[in-house]
Amino acid sequence: MILKKLGQELGLTMKIKDNSTNIKTYSSYSHDKPGGINYQKEGFENLIAKHQAKIDYLKRFNLESDSKVLDIGCGFGSFGYCLLTQVLDSQGRYMGVDVSRRRIKQARQMMKQTGFNGQFEVIQNMNDCLQFKDINWITIFSVFTHIFNEDIINYLLIANQVLKHGGRLCFSILDIESREGLNYLNEMIKRSSRMRFKTEFYTIHSLDYIKSILRYSGFQLIDSSFLPPNIQRFCVAEKIDNKTELGNS
Repeated sequence: MILKKLGQELGLTMKIKDNSTNIKTYSSYSHDKPGGINYQKEGFENLIAKHQAKIDYLKRFNLESDSKVLDIGCGFGSFGYCLLTQVLDSQGRYMGVDVSRRRIKQARQMMKQTGFNGQFEVIQNMNDCLQFKDINWITIFSVFTHIFNEDIINYLLIANQVLKHGGRLCFSILDIESREGLNYLNEMIKRSSRMRFKTEFYTIHSLDYIKSILRYSGFQLIDSSFLPPNIQRFCVAEKIDNKTELGNS
């Protein structure tokens, strides 16, 4: 098995359950760890180039100019900036949530700098997302790759509460069955070993497991694809059932 062989090569501790795996690497996990895109350093035009493949992918599944988009794990809001400049019109709205206080502060600074204050809102508490209603799209990029499976299900249940019926969810995973996902995992572990703040674990999944938790959470998978640079698998799911239970995040 590719995963077991990789684990042996890297000396990792793995726990496999239901085709989903938590890989423990280092302690000292920090929600405010360095990393991500720095708009002050890279410039706004570079942000658009970094997110263009995601935007094109969402357009294939009817992301519209007046959509209300909730971005879970928004960082400093770079994807929101790209949506507001490339897709959303004056009727569209972007809402972001992130656990990092530092990232939320950066996002609010960017709101002021770009002039999108009226269409751009960011919050820190995941459960505060429940204030949003009739959301058309939820995006969760590079989040399910490093949180526990119980948290993933909680996020999906919260997503079900705020999405309108027929609303869509796009998220990315590390695919347990793909060489691309495992190669990326290998590189991230090596990079973490050189950083002061080191991620505690990565989570990788099979597509079958993802389909099962989507069904449990009231969603149906409608597409999965690798987007450039072909590292994470991106999935689009549609809300088909209402769930009354809420996440506990």
